[in-house]
Amino acid sequence: MKCKIVNVPIGMFASIVGIIAIFPMVYNSSVHHAVKDIHYFWLILSLVSNLLWIYYGISNSLVPNIFNAVINFGIIAYMFRIKLKYGQKRENDEIFR
Repeated sequence: MKCKIVNVPIGMFASIVGIIAIFPMVYNSSVHHAVKDIHYFWLILSLVSNLLWIYYGISNSLVPNIFNAVINFGIIAYMFRIKLKYGQKRENDEIFR
């Protein structure tokens, strides 16, 4: 199946908007180490989902899907790293307050 060139700009725009939408959460987690509300279950499901979207995009030659899934996978992997780094420390700090 060939990728329809007409839909690529719309798909890329949708991907960019979706990626921008997650940046406030990434910023807040990175700068303020606020990871309490980010759950491991969500992170794992998001990683698996993006891997499946990458596979689907490659299988069907869908450039916007591949673009979106690869970038989102990277962002979610970064969030997972932040959660591992700051999650336990912050949760232990709150116990003693």
